[in-house]
Amino acid sequence: MKRFRANYHVHTFMSDGSSEPVKYLEKAVESGLTEIGFTDHLIILDDGSVGPGSLDPERLDEYIDAMRNAASLFKPLSVKCGLEVDYTPGGIRRVEEILASYRHSLDYTLIGVHIVDGFEFDIPESIPVWRSLSQEQVDKVYRRYYQLLLDGVRTGLFDVVAHLDIVKRFGFKPSRSFLDLIEPILLSVKTLRMAVEVSSAGLRHPVNELYPSEEIVALMSELRVPVTSSTDAHKPEEISTGLEAVVELIKSKRLPFAVPGGGLKVFDSLKVL
Repeated sequence: MKRFRANYHVHTFMSDGSSEPVKYLEKAVESGLTEIGFTDHLIILDDGSVGPGSLDPERLDEYIDAMRNAASLFKPLSVKCGLEVDYTPGGIRRVEEILASYRHSLDYTLIGVHIVDGFEFDIPESIPVWRSLSQEQVDKVYRRYYQLLLDGVRTGLFDVVAHLDIVKRFGFKPSRSFLDLIEPILLSVKTLRMAVEVSSAGLRHPVNELYPSEEIVALMSELRVPVTSSTDAHKPEEISTGLEAVVELIKSKRLPFAVPGGGLKVFDSLKVL
């Protein structure tokens, strides 16, 4: 039986990716992927405005049509259309309205947090700020990040948690694990029948680790939290980069594997991957 290989986190030129959908699909076929999910950014800031790097909400119909049209050219590759949605406390009401309008057009949504109280912590321009922080201040960023992520998960608006510990991207680590803050996120994910992605993107970032960390994955395994696989591709050549490391980790921990689309279908990873 052909192995199942999926990347559920891909960005096109319609947000902050480099290329049109067809280029990613060509690379997906070449790489032997079974399924791919486009998830361009939707970022609504606390003041209700559209954030940098976001898909324009007014172009959502165009975005969905572009993904569907590209998909029609690449059968039998399964192509899904989703969004990576930022959680911001002030923007969530507008997000909820947008998602309600497109409930039947989108296959799934990722939740991500990239901004902590105005600090856009995962862009290269943030590195000098990180360097200027004391250890106590670094811990405060982590603490606030996980609180925002928990608040976002508990809205019940999303299907999958993207790059759960992306706050470590540039290698600035907290003084402790913060598993006490992460466990409530994972328990809420289970209660709401969501999943957490295991992403190879961190291998391309200065931290040089998968998202989430081995410590978090061990807790996920203990709690039997379903997972998806991703590379967070922003270029076609990233479509399968590190994906085998993701798959091997999922299988080694026997994490339940979730396939998004009209809800999540959960499988035994050893049987499908």
